[in-house]
Amino acid sequence: MMKTETTTMTKLMERCDELGAVLKYGDRVFITWLDHASFNAEIYEFTETEEETGKSYVECELNKVAEATYFDDNGDAIKWCYDNMNNIAVRKE
Repeated sequence: MMKTETTTMTKLMERCDELGAVLKYGDRVFITWLDHASFNAEIYEFTETEEETGKSYVECELNKVAEATYFDDNGDAIKWCYDNMNNIAVRKE
């Protein structure tokens, strides 16, 4: 069972390396990064909105809902995020 992890897009961008990406897609955020010899991916969902908080979306709270590891490239990691963005019980290792 994956532990709930709260963060913001700003914090994710600080964690992301130059080969990875942080992408907002509707109410989801995808992050990918290179770790040793493979890419990793995580999917987050917004738990608050700009309208509710008055903050920019990059500062709104996010919860991690899925994660996966061992992708050959960043494109495969992003594709996995897109394909699994509505399936919050997914985990690939």
